[in-house]
Amino acid sequence: MIERIVIVDSVDPVCFYGVNNSNINLIKNLFPKLRMGARGNVIKVIGEDSETAEFERKMHQLEAYGAKYNKLTADDIT
Repeated sequence: MIERIVIVDSVDPVCFYGVNNSNINLIKNLFPKLRMGARGNVIKVIGEDSETAEFERKMHQLEAYGAKYNKLTADDIT
């Protein structure tokens, strides 16, 4: 098991996580094999190396999108 920490600092956490954490819950559903927790601008994820690497790549893509457009919707995530 690998633990990775992803820091989301270029986008507002409220925008990134969504209203009532709707976006982060959707992200959790996309990566069901991973255990994750989010607090502030830090997301900690635990799982297999390939899964956590894919998760980190996706988070950086979503962070860049959110920073550019100042929004993140369910369609943007999936």
